[in-house]
Amino acid sequence: MKNELSPCLLVEGLNGEHSLLFSDFDGYSDYIENRSGHGGGYSWESMVKATLEIFNRDLQSISYDSEAGMFVAVSNNKHELKIISQTIRDLMGSPELMDRAISFALDKGYFR
Repeated sequence: MKNELSPCLLVEGLNGEHSLLFSDFDGYSDYIENRSGHGGGYSWESMVKATLEIFNRDLQSISYDSEAGMFVAVSNNKHELKIISQTIRDLMGSPELMDRAISFALDKGYFR
């Protein structure tokens, strides 16, 4: 059975809150670091936020709790978390989108 959230992992929390985790970004770290990012969870959070802004995706229920070694999105809305996991897949599959997201986040002053 295909994991529709891959490469992310969904952790069920209390009171209907869920965490979407992503940490398999080693293959991208050098590239992101060469663009002034940390290469870890904070950089992926910046790229996800930028991509959502670029495409005018306003996800009301999402909050972030990323760390250097892990991207974390938190929500009680599984559909919005699926959008985040798709955004990560899109970034992983498109160097052009990754460049665009990094440039956007750099211009806005929040790329880490």
